[in-house]
Amino acid sequence: MKEGYRNITDKLPAKVEKLYDAVIHLMEEGKNLSSLTVAEITEKAGIGKGTAYEYFRSKEEMIARAILYGILRSFEEIEHRIGRLSSFEAKYVEVLNWLEEIFQEKGSLAVLCQVSRDSMQISGALKQEAIDVGYSPEMIFNHMDCLLYDEKGQNLVDSSLSVEMQKCTIFSSFVNFWVYINRNPEFHEKEMESYKRYLYCCLINSLQEKIN
Repeated sequence: MKEGYRNITDKLPAKVEKLYDAVIHLMEEGKNLSSLTVAEITEKAGIGKGTAYEYFRSKEEMIARAILYGILRSFEEIEHRIGRLSSFEAKYVEVLNWLEEIFQEKGSLAVLCQVSRDSMQISGALKQEAIDVGYSPEMIFNHMDCLLYDEKGQNLVDSSLSVEMQKCTIFSSFVNFWVYINRNPEFHEKEMESYKRYLYCCLINSLQEKIN
């Protein structure tokens, strides 16, 4: 986990964690983030409305930090899962499995992707607060080292591309998979496994392509 984000997920007061979880659950229930009220959040969290302002200066700060908290928690989960694997292929496929699970469960990361696609749901104040607390579409690149490297720091990919180009290529493959499962929500398991294998073969071919 990137050092700058640790204060978002580490050693949270119990009430703050309840507020974050309440925001995430309300997102998963389809609530519009811009019209979400502090009263709705605190009622969901089971704490008094005034308590929220003991920790946050505004509703926007609370929601933005809750979103980032949900994303980072998801990243921590996949980092733990792939950290136990030794090959690039195993790590890559595990990330695809994780994305599939997130989509099927409609978890906070899936909801955030949906909200990002329909950015009209987010007010200007909330967008700015999200930027202020550290959210960026590029933040996933800060969590890809554990995919590319083994425990000894050796790159697992046989590629002449720079590490930055490798990360961009891998990320594009994940986006491809996410678009596919969104467009084919009733996929069959055999078909999905075949597509994962196809994506992996395409990715390896791209990573090993020589650039003149």
